[in-house]
Amino acid sequence: MRKKRLARPVHIILCLLAILLVLGLARLFCGPVPALSAAAALQRAQRRYIRPPVEMAACWDDRNKQLFAVWDAGEIQVYSALWSRLDRKNVDYHPGETAKEPVVRVYDRCIQWRDSRSLGWGCPGMPVDGELPLFVKNDDPAIASGYFTVRGEVNIGGWDTPIDVPYSCSAAAERSDPHFFTFWVKPEGDPDTAQRVLNRLTNLGAEITGITAEAEIVWYDGSGEELYRQSFDMMEMDTKREGSEEHGA
Repeated sequence: MRKKRLARPVHIILCLLAILLVLGLARLFCGPVPALSAAAALQRAQRRYIRPPVEMAACWDDRNKQLFAVWDAGEIQVYSALWSRLDRKNVDYHPGETAKEPVVRVYDRCIQWRDSRSLGWGCPGMPVDGELPLFVKNDDPAIASGYFTVRGEVNIGGWDTPIDVPYSCSAAAERSDPHFFTFWVKPEGDPDTAQRVLNRLTNLGAEITGITAEAEIVWYDGSGEELYRQSFDMMEMDTKREGSEEHGA
């Protein structure tokens, strides 16, 4: 007796259901499919943090890490991504050598590092080659460049012998984005003190102690004329505070 064949539409539906079942089991036991591009890694992180899918405004490489900055509804978010080679081996750099760029980057992790909603003035990124990017909001079309200075004290002692050492950092930046400026600061002075300063400034927005950070930015127009100054406490956790402006001078 000839077996009755399934109707073609029913057969297609069953095949699709079988494929979805296999994909679901693979997702369940093997985890999510790795992102194979910076844009895909960023979009996945934005979904995880319930943020809209905004394209990156800037990107920096630091070995097998990447730093993304996005402009999201009047605020800056910074994301940190970690990638490896397609063969899943970590990128290994040796002194004096340049690692070969893999054909495909597999993004294993992308997290939201900082959000300017925590600080108001902007937010820090993560260090790249010993320098820290500080993203400062300024969408004034008259501003073409700025000079950033931060001064304060950092604790370099232990619990029993706290020692507060003064420090300073400065950096200049040209406008490269219509909404914010990126100042690359590098602490000056003793290397140990500089490293502590860098670590603490990197973690602005988190609960940290042992550092003060008073910032001032001189803003210039396209001809290099000073327009006004902005000052703020980088440690102030106040989303409504945008900093004060001293016009003139």
